[in-house]
Parts: sequence; structure tokens; C-alpha cells
Amino acid sequence: MSSSRTYGKDIFEEALQNPTNIFMTIHGGPLNYSERTINERKLGVVPDNCVLVIITPPQAIVYSSPQNDTETYRFFQQKDWIKTLMSDSPSTCYGADNYVSSTITHKNVPPKIVDESYESDNSLDNNDTYGDDIQYGKIRTKDNVYKNIEELEKVLFYQPEEIKEKKEFYERTTSNTSEPGFELLNNIQIFLPGDEFYNQWQGFDEDSTDFDAYSLGPLKDDYRIPYTGNIEDETLIYGSTAYDGNEVTTLIPRSNSTWTEGDSVTTDTHKQKKRESIGAKRVEYFNRHLDITNHGSEQCKRTTEQILNYIMNESERRGENNGLPKMIIMNSCSPTRNLSRKRKTPSILESRNNSLYEDMQENIIYRNQVYWKGRKQFCKLRRIVNNHSDVMPLLPFWKDSVQFTRIDDNRDLEYIHRFIGREFEDEKNTRLLRIENENRIPPDYIEPPQTMSDELFFALYTVAAADKRGSIMISFRKNWTDLFGTDQYPHSWNNMVQKWVDMKNSTYEYSGGKKKKHKKSRKKVNKSKRKNKTKKYKR
Repeated sequence: MSSSRTYGKDIFEEALQNPTNIFMTIHGGPLNYSERTINERKLGVVPDNCVLVIITPPQAIVYSSPQNDTETYRFFQQKDWIKTLMSDSPSTCYGADNYVSSTITHKNVPPKIVDESYESDNSLDNNDTYGDDIQYGKIRTKDNVYKNIEELEKVLFYQPEEIKEKKEFYERTTSNTSEPGFELLNNIQIFLPGDEFYNQWQGFDEDSTDFDAYSLGPLKDDYRIPYTGNIEDETLIYGSTAYDGNEVTTLIPRSNSTWTEGDSVTTDTHKQKKRESIGAKRVEYFNRHLDITNHGSEQCKRTTEQILNYIMNESERRGENNGLPKMIIMNSCSPTRNLSRKRKTPSILESRNNSLYEDMQENIIYRNQVYWKGRKQFCKLRRIVNNHSDVMPLLPFWKDSVQFTRIDDNRDLEYIHRFIGREFEDEKNTRLLRIENENRIPPDYIEPPQTMSDELFFALYTVAAADKRGSIMISFRKNWTDLFGTDQYPHSWNNMVQKWVDMKNSTYEYSGGKKKKHKKSRKKVNKSKRKNKTKKYKR
């Protein structure tokens, strides 16, 4: 048996060897989203031989696109994805942490996404050449989705709008913390068999076909290169085609053309033709086309825990794991507010329903605790897992999007702000009642919180720290300092933030960081330092 300091290493490394690991893009929401899930337990348990990877922090609505999700999928195809941007600092999860500063003053407002329509080459003169915007490759269509790569059709791809991005994509050899893709590294949580995780309602999108479960396949040294090592054998045109397949532009010889391979490809020799390509291989026994995922079906698996148990049981029945653990990566939103627009549920903020409000408080607290347990496991494995490749892993090549950890929909953002506002309203009312009963006005900031525990502060601060827009942190800090001051007392803002930092760092200590005897010096140091063209969607 492995020691507590190395627990999880063997099962994680064995799971990396399983070519049937799953990446799933799926909607997530609270259990009260459906009457069929409202009574399910809020904390699920990871089944035997399963490694669960969650990539969204508590309360977050993921704002993304098929192309950015494709990059996230490819990120997990790297043998050493867990080692990306590895450093020697345990207090930053070995270089994986980048939370919003407690002193942020300006919101990080994302740029507006411009939907640009495709421009054909109808305006090209007959003598124009297609030039460097041509790439040889192989294409997977609906009729040959499961064929070997040698059997796939070789075609000419025409991609004038993607050439610059493709060049950047293939030329990069390192990543850095300023890239948009770093948000993914900042939020990965890992849960091992027997671990508790946040259980929620799950369902594929009704319209967006890219919401599905995909096989990761054998992991690669370089996720940008086909398994054969020959770029001409690529069936996903990286940098442009999404993992669910896409309409791609190919060039086909004109009927009167005498063109042969090696000749110049011009508008005289070739014309454009749109083709439907098929992307990554979908999981045969769990995908959007089956009754098992249809919420109108009695046999549908509707929660995270139900999905995990079904996948593990079915994959074992089919014998596809060959004795190896299976890794399941959930690419999903994780909100508290009901996302349904069709069904109205009681608002804990408008109805003043105290039981629902208290349930929300409890939800936020234990979700924060579960988040840090998963984060701890990720950081621990990040340190102790062996390297499996000489190629440095790269962050996903996200374009023009700050994606994870931000609550983008104004209704979702308003909901969190109103909940925090309710917390401070209750605190103020409690303090006023106490003043009235005791007939005295205490000095400013001296009274500690009456209704908000340290655990609730930690939970709300985690939500604020993970919100890349920064608006939650700005609001949370203002409300807290108005009542409790900046640094005058142990419960003042800076000191409470330091408690959160100490909580986070002590979590990482169990993952092999510095021993507690070094905590004092570390605390001192910390205190001193104090054009995506596709339609965007939410998960």
C-alpha cells in the first residue's frame, strides 16, 4: 500500500494509460433544476477505479465556444498535462494558482465577441492562387468515422481566415501564465475513488451538437500532432475544426482541370466545396443520441453521480478498460441558481424563504470545502506524478476569451451579488438589534461578525477570487470593510484575507508543501507581498 503522501499516484498514472478515458461537455445545474433530481444527495461519491476531474470552480457559469472546448479536450490528450507550467512553489499549487487580488479596483470587462460571416472566394479573379492557405490532410466523414487513418480520404483544405492562428498554434513551444488558457490550470480539481464531490443535475444541450461525451484516445507527447506523427494524416484541422466536427472548406479539381499533385492550386484548377467532417470519437454507450441521456426517458442518468456509476459499470461490462482505472473529465457549469427559463422556482432572495436561504449558505460552505479537497489532490498529484514525456505540455490555445471562473450572464452575476447583499443586510440588522437591546453604540469596526462564520467568509472569498471579472471581489471587499474595517481587528478585511490564504496554503501543505513550522515565515512573506468566430454559449 502507498503512504498518505503518495496516495493516488499509482491510480492516476494507470488512468493515464487508459485510451478510453472520457472528456464530457455537458450542462450543469443545481439538483432542484428537476423534480427527478431534487431529492438526490448533494455530495456524490467517486466510484471504484474512477478518477474524476472537474475544471470549474464553485458558482461559475462557463462562457465558451466549440473551438475553445476543443482546445480544452486536446489539453487533456497530453501525457503530462498535470505538469503544465510546473514550479517549485507549494503555496501556489506549484505554479497553478492565479486568483483575483483582494485589492482589485477595476473590473475586468471582457471584449465583445464579433460574429463574422464567412467570406467566400467568389470575388477572386480566375488567375488568383490560393497560396499558403492550403493544407493537405485527411478527412473523416459520416461514412468513415471509425475507419483507420490510412483509409481516410486525402483532401485539400482551404482556410484563409485561420492561417495566422494556425501558424501561431504550431510554432509555440512554451506556455505562460498570461495566456487565457491558464484559467483552466487555475481551477482543476481531482477526486479519487471514495472521495466526495459536488453532485449536480447534468444534461446535454438540446441544440448544440458538440455537447457530448468523447474518448480521449491514447495520450500524446505533443497534442497538436497526429498519432502517426505526420501532419498530413490529421483528421482534425487544428486551429479551426471543433472536436464535434465542422463544416470545412475543401478544394476539388474542376471538371476540365488537368491538374496533378505538385502543380499550383489556383481558381482555374480548383473550386471550393463545403464538406461535413466528423471530429473526435464519441463514447458509444453514453452520448447525446441515447435514451440514457434523454431527460424525457425513464432510464436517463440525470446527476453527476448517476452518470459516473453508469459509465464505470458499462465500461467494465464491455471490458474496455483492461483492468485500468478510467478518467472522466467534466467540462460543465457549476451554478447555484436554477438556470431554467421555462420553470419558475421560488427565489430565496425575493420570497425571503429562510429555509432556502440557509440551505444556500450551507451549499456554498460545503462546496468550498469540496473544492479545496479536489484542489489539494490536484496539487499533490501535480508534485508526485512522474513525467511521461520529454515534450513540455502546453496550455489550451484559447482565443479571445476569458472563459472559466467568470459569471458572464448578468442574471447570474446579479444573483451572486444579491445573495452577498442579503448576507450583509442580515448582519447589519442583527447588529442594529444588538445596539438597541444593549443601548450602546460600539466603536467602529470593533464588533466581530454576528451572522457570518469564518467558513462562510472562506466560501464567499473563494467565489470572489475565482471570478476573473473582479466585480464580486470589489463588492465583497466594500461591504466587509464598511462593517469591519481594513486591518484594525482580527476580523478586518486584510486579516480575514490572510486567514483564507493560510487556509489555502495549509491545504497544499498536505500535498507535500512546507511543514507547519515554516508557516510563520511564509505568512510574513505573503503579507508583505500583499476572434472567436463561432457562436458563444454557456454550459
